[in-house]
Amino acid sequence: MQYIKERERTVLPSMCDHTAGMSIAAVLNEYMDIATLHAEELGVGADALARDSMFWLTVKTRVKVSRLPRLLETVTVRTWPEHRNGTRYNRYYSMEKAGEILSKGMTEWSVINTSTGRLVKDLALYPEHMIEDHPAPCSEPFEKFSKDVSDTESLGEYTVRSTDIDLGGHMNNVAYCRALMSMLTSKEAETLFPGTIELQYRSSIYEGDTVRVLKRSSDSKKEFYFVKEDGSVSFHALITSAGEKR
Repeated sequence: MQYIKERERTVLPSMCDHTAGMSIAAVLNEYMDIATLHAEELGVGADALARDSMFWLTVKTRVKVSRLPRLLETVTVRTWPEHRNGTRYNRYYSMEKAGEILSKGMTEWSVINTSTGRLVKDLALYPEHMIEDHPAPCSEPFEKFSKDVSDTESLGEYTVRSTDIDLGGHMNNVAYCRALMSMLTSKEAETLFPGTIELQYRSSIYEGDTVRVLKRSSDSKKEFYFVKEDGSVSFHALITSAGEKR
C-alpha cells in the first residue's frame, strides 16, 4: 500500500472550457477520481464500504488554483489521506508540472450508514502504520457561511438532471460545481481563477429537485447558494479570485 497515490494526466479537450484551459470542474474530477482509486487500493473503496452498508460522503472541499493547465499539457496529480478526526477524514491533493504547483486541495469526508442515514463514529479506516507525516495544503479552517440570503441576487433555477446523479443516488459533489458554473457567463468565469474555490455540502438533492441559485458579491469574493423549495440551503460555494484572466 502506498501512502501517496500519483498518476500523470494529459489535459484533453473533454477536460477543457472555452479558453482551452482545464475547467475547475475537471480539476475537481481529477481529485475525486484519484481519491477513488487510492481508497480502493487501501481497501476502503465504495464496494468495500457498501458491504457494511456504508458510503463515503463529501462534506467540504477547498482548492487553491495558481494556474489551470492548458490543452495537451501533462500534469502529475497526487493525493494522500489523514487519520480520522472525530467523524471526519481529511484527504489532500496536488496538481503539479515540473515542480510547479498548479493547484492544491483538501476534502473533508465522512462515512454515512446507508441503512440509518447517520454518520459513522469511531471508525478507524486506515492502518495506523500507513499514515505518514506530510505537509497538509489548504488546511486552514473552512469558511463559516451566513445562512441569511436576503441580500443575494438570483441567478435563476437549476433542476437536477439524471446526469448529475452518482452511485449514492444523490447529486454528485462535482456536479454541483458544473451546475454552478453553468449559471455564469463565460466572460465572468474567465475572471475567477487563479483563486480559491470552497464548496460545502449541507443536504442532498436528487433527480428532479429544483433549487434556486443565489449569488452575493463583494470585491474579489463571490458567494453562491443552492436553496431548496423548503427554503433550506443545500450547498454553499465561495470563490475568492485574484481577478486575473488566464
